[in-house]
Amino acid sequence: MKLLNGYELTTSFWDDFSFIDGSYDSEKIGGFFGALIGQLGTPKDIKELFDRCFSELKESKGCYVALTEFVAVLNLKCWFWFHKNKGSCEKSQLYNKLWLEAKSFAESNLTGKGKDFYLRVTD
Repeated sequence: MKLLNGYELTTSFWDDFSFIDGSYDSEKIGGFFGALIGQLGTPKDIKELFDRCFSELKESKGCYVALTEFVAVLNLKCWFWFHKNKGSCEKSQLYNKLWLEAKSFAESNLTGKGKDFYLRVTD
C-alpha cells in the first residue's frame, strides 16, 4: 500500500489490521477465510492485535521502520473507519486511541535517523 506522500509500506500491518477489523471484502475472498472475516472485527480483536504488535515493537530497539509504519497504519485505519461510517464510530475511536498511544511512544523514543525517518513518513 502506498501512503499519500508516496511512501510504500513494507510491513504487513495494513493487511493484518484489515483482516482483523473485517475491512477486507469477504465476498472477494470467499470460502473459509471469507466466512472467518465476517466473524472478526470486534474492538477486542483489534486491541489484541495491537497489543501483540506494539509489545514486540517496543522490545525491538532500532526497528524504526516497522514502528513508523505501525503508527501510520493506525492513523489510516482511524480515518478509514471514520469515513466509511460517515462520522465517528467505535472502530474509528479505538484506532484513534491506539494511534495516539503508539505515536506518543514513537515520538518519545525514536532518535537520530529513526526520528528523521518517522517525521518524514508520518508528516
